[in-house]
Amino acid sequence: MKKVNRKWFKNRLKAGLLEVKCTGVYSDDYAYDNEVNFHRQDKFEKAPADLFQDWVLNVIHIYESTEAGIINVSFASCEYYEFRLSKK
Repeated sequence: MKKVNRKWFKNRLKAGLLEVKCTGVYSDDYAYDNEVNFHRQDKFEKAPADLFQDWVLNVIHIYESTEAGIINVSFASCEYYEFRLSKK
């Protein structure tokens, strides 16, 4: 995986050019959260421009999976997302 330019990502998110799929949100009970697929989504949907507050955008980890162009994002080791450029 390679790092994604934060400004590039932020500009595309704010412009409504990304789709998102939550792959997991974890509380202090990781085993239960994983068992019930807490907040996990199966399909990509249009990412709202205000999905993250600006301060979050400054601290999230953003990596691209080179195989499919999927952008992996994690925040504070408890929220995980996959993004891709909108097909429209």
